[in-house]
Amino acid sequence: MREQMLLLKELQETESLIGNLEKDHQGVLRADETRQLFADMHALQKNIDRMEKAREELSMQYKREEILLMSRQTQRQQVENSLYGGTVHNNKEMMQIQGRIQQIQDQIEKQENGMMGIMETQETLEQKITEIAERYTQIQQGLKLKERENIAYILELSKQIKALTVVKNNLRERICLDLLAMYDELKRKNGTAVSWLQGDICAKCRVVVPGYVIRGVREAKAFVYCETCGCLLISHTPSEKKAVKTKRTKNINL
Repeated sequence: MREQMLLLKELQETESLIGNLEKDHQGVLRADETRQLFADMHALQKNIDRMEKAREELSMQYKREEILLMSRQTQRQQVENSLYGGTVHNNKEMMQIQGRIQQIQDQIEKQENGMMGIMETQETLEQKITEIAERYTQIQQGLKLKERENIAYILELSKQIKALTVVKNNLRERICLDLLAMYDELKRKNGTAVSWLQGDICAKCRVVVPGYVIRGVREAKAFVYCETCGCLLISHTPSEKKAVKTKRTKNINL
């Protein structure tokens, strides 16, 4: 009887380990950190796309301004040719032409200043795009590293789960069917099926157990349940008692 109870206790601990590993496995798959990295990359890519569009628009604007500038420079040259080409008959005409040349020159200078501003804006935009692209690359590399780490961790967890599942199946084969069915039902109802009796206390619910229950557990002639939490109770062997007394403060919580 006691041997079967010890097997149940070992089975419960093995299944608990498997459950914890499976939670870790699912936790890695649902990792918020990985999702956040993807979200950061998406936001950065949107910024890069927006800035590249702005850069393209600035480039087109610069080309339009460049064509207009060439046209005005040609216009100025034509007006200057009329000034020095011998077609001016009096001072009034000369002053009018000179005024026109100055007007065109002012337009040219204003346009050149505007084109310079476009170039400066383009340079600033290029710098920002480069910085964001570098940040994007860093996050991408970090994400790949995290994914590799996650894959390695998942494989290790899967390996441990597989090994423990073999142990669990072997234990279940060594336990009689009636006791196994009782264990499964208790675990389904309570989450825990077997509990150590520590002195006169149930390790699961931490409640003092009556004397007649303690005697029944130690005699191990029949299955004895904790009247509070419903777990099957099992006592330590004499050698285990001594170990527990030496450690004193160590409690086993199931």
